[in-house]
Amino acid sequence: MEKKRILVIEDYGNVQKMFKENLSPYAEVIQAFTLEDAEKEFSDGKFDYIFIDAELGFQENKKVQDTTKLVIKMRKTFSGPMIAISCNDTYNGLLRSSGCDQAVYKGNSLSYAIRLLENAS
Repeated sequence: MEKKRILVIEDYGNVQKMFKENLSPYAEVIQAFTLEDAEKEFSDGKFDYIFIDAELGFQENKKVQDTTKLVIKMRKTFSGPMIAISCNDTYNGLLRSSGCDQAVYKGNSLSYAIRLLENAS
């Protein structure tokens, strides 16, 4: 069976590491740490799932509005599950209203991803 492809858009290295290490038995995990990385990876590949944090590149003064614009842009061509993963309910709500299918508290996002992939097999 062909592995699923997941795009994880998250700027915090420890969360990215957690996704990469724990999801590799189920899927190929493509990492994007910035909005720019996310746009490039998205335009270069086909994905089965996208997990996206709300505040990316905070050190670069990128705000939630920039992330919602990215969700809107990706949703124009991506019909698969897009899951918002933030610790902030308001941000998760903004991403949902922009096009994400689900919103999961970041602390629960890895276990959610594993369940999602196990059920897809």
